[in-house]
Amino acid sequence: MNVSADLIDVLVVLAPGYLAFCIYRIDSDLTRIRTLDAIYESLIFSVVGYLPYRTISAVTDWERSEFLVFVCSLVTAVVGALVWRLWGRRLLHWSLRQVGVTNEDNRGDVWQNIFNNPDVYVTQITAYLKSGEVLQCDDTRQYDRVEWRQKGIFPYYTDKDGRLTFVANLRKSSPDTDWE
Repeated sequence: MNVSADLIDVLVVLAPGYLAFCIYRIDSDLTRIRTLDAIYESLIFSVVGYLPYRTISAVTDWERSEFLVFVCSLVTAVVGALVWRLWGRRLLHWSLRQVGVTNEDNRGDVWQNIFNNPDVYVTQITAYLKSGEVLQCDDTRQYDRVEWRQKGIFPYYTDKDGRLTFVANLRKSSPDTDWE
């Protein structure tokens, strides 16, 4: 079987990108990652790994060998994956949040952010129960008192099972009735 030199060139360039992708996603279950995400991230790391080699070979008179391309691409792709994993993604999302482009912060859901971030405070909570009843606290700050906090009473919190608890001051027995 005669394997084309172009096919070997492509594999030599793509393999380091996939290895770098595996390092970048080392804590993830690779079977749960969407196929397109794996393909695109591998291609990105392949390009990151291959560009320095192409730049150096264009400037100098390096003789082109598959082994040299593979080693250069592998080292650059792995270093790129480690840098992106440690600092790049966090820095990118921080800068996007600063300019107001995104609010993605990878900090869990809304409730986790509310309870874990002291800068976030909910002033109004409405709970729709399965029975059709609606409970609401239209101003949680009125229940945020220093003397209550010292006793462990907060306007809203979660219990040990993670269920939301809050002080309700308005109630509807069904959606078509008035607030009580």
